[in-house]
Amino acid sequence: MAHRLLLYLGNTLIGDVNKFSKNRHLAETLKSEASSPSADTFTFEMSWKKFQDLVRVYFDDNPASLLRFGKTRMVFEEDGRVRFAGWLASDPQRSGVASNQTLSLTFYEHFARLSGDVVCAADDKMSPVRIFNSVPAHLYVQQLINEFMTRVKEAGETLNWSFGKVNALGNKTITYKDFPTVAKALCDAMNNVQGAGKFDVVFRTNPENYDHQFIDILKPRGKAKNIIIEYPGEGVYKLWASDYSTEETNDFASETLIAGNGQIGSPDEMTAKLGVAIDTSSVRDYCYYRRYETASNLESQTAVDDYAATRLEQLSFGQKTPKIVLIGRPIAWGDDANEDSGLALGDTFYFKETTSDGSDNSGYYRIIALDISWDDNGVATVQPTLLKESDV
Repeated sequence: MAHRLLLYLGNTLIGDVNKFSKNRHLAETLKSEASSPSADTFTFEMSWKKFQDLVRVYFDDNPASLLRFGKTRMVFEEDGRVRFAGWLASDPQRSGVASNQTLSLTFYEHFARLSGDVVCAADDKMSPVRIFNSVPAHLYVQQLINEFMTRVKEAGETLNWSFGKVNALGNKTITYKDFPTVAKALCDAMNNVQGAGKFDVVFRTNPENYDHQFIDILKPRGKAKNIIIEYPGEGVYKLWASDYSTEETNDFASETLIAGNGQIGSPDEMTAKLGVAIDTSSVRDYCYYRRYETASNLESQTAVDDYAATRLEQLSFGQKTPKIVLIGRPIAWGDDANEDSGLALGDTFYFKETTSDGSDNSGYYRIIALDISWDDNGVATVQPTLLKESDV
């Protein structure tokens, strides 16, 4: 596959550094399935000397000055299709000596910019009090992001962001009395299982203008693909897993008890709202195991109840997240538009386990994370994290 790794300073193209980069790695997570706020990351290493040589051909600037936190952007292309776009998340680490020095760079997707601002009153950024009462979730998302962009502009920076595909979503009710980041507020909202239900906020680069980011607000993304992956297996006509493992965890519950903002048992108006969610099938099949947590940013009964249901799903006894390493026939990873041979974050496929050790985890699985590394020849090693689905 043909790759380009383009670096920009603001709107100015620095150049394609793919030819002298190595250890390229992309980690993607489906935010509507994550238990905590997260952002996709892209990391790679490149020769400091070769980067200096590239820069000095076209710029008079000190090469180090072109690598600025937040200001330097990158776009990673695979066969002309954008696989990742983001901004420099830290000062590059430099290792080695003299002409053999290597730079290590980490880029966050554009969604991570929302971690650099907080939810506040619409007309007073010094106030943490904010109330959303039965607001359609897509409007809630647009309102928070638009307010972020306004504050960015007032501070002297302009973001070329606009909304792309926006699905109509159910209502969301929540009261804030602290300062969660905008990113955390959105990630928590995406992971709800009641009310608005689960949805995804996705940053997508405009293929006609890499400086322009579309923001999609989507009902759970992904498609059911007509793809079967076998374990174990071999042969050029099949896609099969060369390695397979299931993560172990003791982080589970069959009932969750959540306390919102306020004091437990207080007789005044600051009494905390309590939310409870229970999975009777987990009690029947496994055991009764109760978990208590606090959520001080939640005040209304609806918000506390929604969070209790969300945490119960995350702590389900039956949740398994197998990880597999894939080889076999070519497949277009990250291609959500390819109905037949592409798999992307959120897609579902059939995993067929053919071992004879008494364990059979065959079934439909949804891709909730993707971990991809490219070697020096551009060959990818793909490790998806999977979530067992009911039959589709």
